Amino acid sequence: RDRLQRDVEQTDCVVFVSHRWWNVDSNEPDTPEGHKYGLLCRALVALRRQVPNQRLDAVVIWIDYACIEQDDPMERDLGISSLVSYVARSDFLVIPVKPNPEA
Repeated sequence: RDRLQRDVEQTDCVVFVSHRWWNVDSNEPDTPEGHKYGLLCRALVALRRQVPNQRLDAVVIWIDYACIEQDDPMERDLGISSLVSYVARSDFLVIPVKPNPEA
């Protein structure tokens, strides 16, 4: 098996990353500039500071957009209906939030 997919072990730290569509006119999960990717990287660095003894090879990142079928509507809906179960099995939840220039 490659490092992109493996079974979760009891000693793993599971980080659930929730996807939010920022641009409803696009099928792309991120902006061309990679804003969500940058937010996710900063969140994982902050998490690392909070849990410094966690082995990096035991951190599992579950990204709902990447882990739920997107092309088949029935499969996608089944995956979406299972999100609560996936979150309940996670140790951390990360939700990239679009910056509000008015804030």
